[in-house]
Order: sequence, then structure tokens, then C-alpha cells
Amino acid sequence: MEQQNANDQEIDLGQLFDKIKSGFEYLGDRLFDLILFIKKNFIILIALLAIGFGVGSFITKSTRVYEQKIIVSPNFGSTEYVYEQIALINSKVKANDSIFFKVIGIENFADIQNITITPIVEVYQFIDQKPTNFEMLKLLAQGAKGDKIDEVLNNETTSKNYTNHLIHFTSKKIISRKEVVEPLLNYLNSSRYYIELMNLTQLNIDKQITANDSILTQVDRIIKQFASHSSNINKDNLVYYNDNNQVNEIIKQKSAIVNKLAELQIQKFNSDVIVKEVSTVPNALVINTNFQNLKFILPIAFVSIFIIIKLFLIFYRNQMLKRNQL
Repeated sequence: MEQQNANDQEIDLGQLFDKIKSGFEYLGDRLFDLILFIKKNFIILIALLAIGFGVGSFITKSTRVYEQKIIVSPNFGSTEYVYEQIALINSKVKANDSIFFKVIGIENFADIQNITITPIVEVYQFIDQKPTNFEMLKLLAQGAKGDKIDEVLNNETTSKNYTNHLIHFTSKKIISRKEVVEPLLNYLNSSRYYIELMNLTQLNIDKQITANDSILTQVDRIIKQFASHSSNINKDNLVYYNDNNQVNEIIKQKSAIVNKLAELQIQKFNSDVIVKEVSTVPNALVINTNFQNLKFILPIAFVSIFIIIKLFLIFYRNQMLKRNQL
């Protein structure tokens, strides 16, 4: 009995090794078939890989866009005007209006895509501009909770009162400042009404600067007179105290005038155009991640489709041979 069991085990092991050997032979045959298939279709496979890589690279490149950002500060209450002009320009882009863009000096308008303008939310700067702004925000936010406060800060009524705004658009290729940005800003700064208002504002600022310079000169003269008078008067404490208080008040007035002059100089600098350019971030590359790997996916897909077609043809041919033999 034990001898029979040993023989059975040897038979089982022999069958197992035969199956393993057959399996390796099958794998070897299939590997050799694959080698023959590659050898037979080598040129086609290489061509499909090259075409897939080329098509994928082209699609990836063609879907790239360049982001353009221009931060501007509209002056003289021109915010609504700027928003309307940007909306007009965007409509002209969609309408492919070459005549309009030729007039305003943008030759490569076809490269521009979807130009928009949005406010840059600067709550603290907005509150510092006018004391009434804080009261306005309190009134608008009355009863608002959570995300509703954000809605108040970003709604149209509030947002157009912020100082800075972002003009944003994309282009199909890298553009130069001279091609688009300068003509765009020149167009926004070409309003006759706001040009006249700008000139009048600049004139008034110059008058204020001149007047404050004159007052400052007079204050300096008065301070010198006080200094000269104080060195010659009697050392009476009461008189000295009164003179000292008067000098302190004059010095405070001088400080206020100096601060006012500094504000006027900044105001003059910021109001020399209708729409002041604050900064520009040009040609930031934006890649569509959905198409980023196409140059690797398409070659594999083309080869896979070719192999599937070949296998189907082999299957079809074998089935036809079987049918014909019946």
C-alpha cells in the first residue's frame, strides 16, 4: 500500500512538472509570436508611436494659454466707465470685430480670449478712504452672517468702490506689452470727458500745492519771528509760557500743512491718467492638465487599437477557416 501511494505521488509530481513545462512552453510560444508580430509590423508600430506622440504634443501645445493680468486704479469716479469698456471689448473679441481692434491699435486681437475685470477686495484700504465707507459697510452687512458678509464685500454696490481692479485675459501665445497692454490702456484713457476732468483735477491740485507752499513759507517766517522775539523778551514765566504755547500750535499747523502737501503730491502722481496702471503680470503659462499627458497616452492608444484590429482579423480568419471545413 505504501509503495502504491509513493508511486501515485511520483505520478502527480510528474504531471505537475509536465504542466509547468507546458506552461513555460506556451509562454515561450506567445513571446515568440509577439516578437514575430513586432518584427513583421515594426515600421507600422514605429509610425503609430511617432504619429501619436506628434498629435499629442500638438494638442497639448495648442491648448496652452498665457494668462495676462493688469492691476489698475480708475480715477475721477471712472470705475463704472472702465467696467463698461472692458465688457465692450470682450463683446468685440467674441464678435471677431477686426475693425474695432484696428482702430484702437491692437493688431493681434485674435490671440485674446475672454477679457474681464474684477475688483480687488481691500476692505481696510476702503474703510481708510472715507469715514462714511465704514458706515456704509455696516449698513450693508446689517443682519448678514457667515458667507453673507463675503457677499456684501464682493457685491456690485461695494466692489466698484474699491481702489484697485484686476483686468484679466488669456492669449493663445506670448504677447508683448506694446502689442496689447499699451493699446488697451491708451483706449481706456481716451475718454474726452474724463480727460477734461483729469486736467481740471490736476489744475486744482497744482493750485492747492502752490497755496500750501505759500502758507508753509509764512508759517516758517512766523516761527523765525517767535524765535527771535523769545530770545529778546524778559524772562517772565507767564509770557514765556504763552509764547511757547503759541509756537507749539504753529508747529502743529506746519506739520499738518507738510502732511497735506505730501498727500497732494501722491494724489497728483496717481491722477495723471484716467486709469492708472498699478502693475502687470504678463504671459503666465497655463497648461490644461486634461491634455498634458496626451503625447504619452495617444501613442499607446494608437498601438493598442492596431493590435486589437490585428487580433480581430486573426480571430475572424480562423473562424472562417473552421466554417469552411465543416
